[in-house]
Amino acid sequence: KSTAARSMALAVARGDTWLGRACAQGPVWYLAFEGRRQDIKMHFQQMDARDEDAISIFAGQAPRAVVREVQQLAECERPALIIIDTMQRFLRAKSTDDYAEMTTLLDTVIGIVKRSGATIMLLHHNGKAARATLDNVLGSTAIAGSADTVLLLSRTERYRTIRTMQRTGPDLPETVLVLDAQTGHVCLGASPSDVDRDLVGRAILVALGTTDHPLTEAEIESLVEARTKVQRRALRELVCREHVLRTGGGRKGDPYRYEVTNTCSRNGMVRDRPRIVW
Repeated sequence: KSTAARSMALAVARGDTWLGRACAQGPVWYLAFEGRRQDIKMHFQQMDARDEDAISIFAGQAPRAVVREVQQLAECERPALIIIDTMQRFLRAKSTDDYAEMTTLLDTVIGIVKRSGATIMLLHHNGKAARATLDNVLGSTAIAGSADTVLLLSRTERYRTIRTMQRTGPDLPETVLVLDAQTGHVCLGASPSDVDRDLVGRAILVALGTTDHPLTEAEIESLVEARTKVQRRALRELVCREHVLRTGGGRKGDPYRYEVTNTCSRNGMVRDRPRIVW
């Protein structure tokens, strides 16, 4: 979440787009109350942040009167965006599960927004349990209920995803979040189902490329471990794209058989990859 937030910070400072959406340009504060100062510096350098970019960065332990100080400075300097990493280190709630306490503390944040005109982004944690909608947010429902937009980031063994729940405007459906290892920026990828299909498709091509005869679906299933629904969808896609040739009648005694097409082999699409396990 910190990586994505820093990418947003630079996009707003420059008036660029972030995850395909246009950003209003203006000064940005990035208040990092956890994480290593050197890591933060290296990431902004990796993203090619420059001195002229209007980003003010604080990295360290939150001062005791941090809320009051942010409120006073924001009213005076009027930044466009304030990113607070993390919410709990800023607000110092006794219990994030306490609805009354969180409502009171977040009313203070809303007050900063109204008096300064800034947008405030509070970084917080998801709960460990797999829950739906706004219940993903760890702690009281007052946290998500006080926000205009909730960005939900999730992590699996294969990828990270992002989706939004917004008071206004269309929600962003769950989409794979891609980190460019060279530039340090994040961007949107495909839907999780499409990524799963493509990963399984590559594994199927590897399986077919290691044999000298066509394979049945049952034989492919024994080589590629994946959910049956995902595997069948990936196989159909490979046939439609003419990466895989299907022969046979698809009935008892004459099942469908699959082999890699010559075009696919010539284009180098069949490569040695580890098995993908779901």
